[in-house]
Amino acid sequence: LIVNNVYESSIDLSKVIGELNESINEISNILTVINDIADKTNLLSLNAAIEAARAGEQGRGFAVVADEVGKLAVQTKTATTEISKKISAVLEKSGQTTISMNEASSDATKATKFMQDVGESLNSIVNIVQDVQNQIVQIAISVEEQSRSVEEIFTNVEKTSQISKNVGKESSEVILEVNKMITTAEDLRKSITGFKTKGGELLIFDLAKTDHRLWVNKVSSCLRGGERLDPSTLTDHTLCRLGKWYYTDGRQFCGNLSSFKAIEAPHKKLHALGKDIVSIYNNGDKERAKKLLEELEILSGQIINLLEEAKKGATEIARAIPGKPE
Repeated sequence: LIVNNVYESSIDLSKVIGELNESINEISNILTVINDIADKTNLLSLNAAIEAARAGEQGRGFAVVADEVGKLAVQTKTATTEISKKISAVLEKSGQTTISMNEASSDATKATKFMQDVGESLNSIVNIVQDVQNQIVQIAISVEEQSRSVEEIFTNVEKTSQISKNVGKESSEVILEVNKMITTAEDLRKSITGFKTKGGELLIFDLAKTDHRLWVNKVSSCLRGGERLDPSTLTDHTLCRLGKWYYTDGRQFCGNLSSFKAIEAPHKKLHALGKDIVSIYNNGDKERAKKLLEELEILSGQIINLLEEAKKGATEIARAIPGKPE
């Protein structure tokens, strides 16, 4: 009976590994798109530098900005290269796990050792996924910096406004691809939910933090002349990724932490303020909208700090959980 249970478990684990490989392949496809966008951004920065040279003295300040955009494009490619390495490591771990399962299915005496190996491999995968998530956060930060550079291009050189619009468009596309990567990372996390490993519960903190920053960046981009937003389509504090987790698994896992409880009020206020900012901007009061955006950024910083504090507290909780898979 024990051997049969081990065999059935190995079949279920094979399916989980297959789903992990599919998610990893999706991430690889997205990395290809981001690499292409980084190449295009680099080419645009080169064209902008040429235009700045033609503009002479008036284009000197713009040349510096164009050079910074080029550097950001290189940083983006470097980040995607790092993620590719992490993905290769995940694939290697998945292959090792598959081999272990096949051996365990044919030899019942190795069943206990096999389950321990699977648990260690899953823990390694969770750690690698967390590293990938950190790289995604860095990409999101680079995208935000690129958007700010685009704003400087608009104010410094009117002659190259079309180039600036193209760079802004590319930045928006990168943000969309980062959103897809976050969704894929979330699917990857859900695919191993059945195997509770130490540190697995902490991954959602980084996912929620990244998704939160992208929501704020979306409002900020609208005020910089990016995509026009309808305030009624913006999610409230209960429907974003952070909100969904906060009122379900988050409350169950670390609801007693004071830093966790403190997130609710500023998070609710931030979503309401974001909708007001977009509405005010759409009605033509751009100066007031920009002032309120500063308040939105302060709230965002508070939420990020509270998430970091809650993650530290949750880490202590996770350490109290036995090291073996449940």
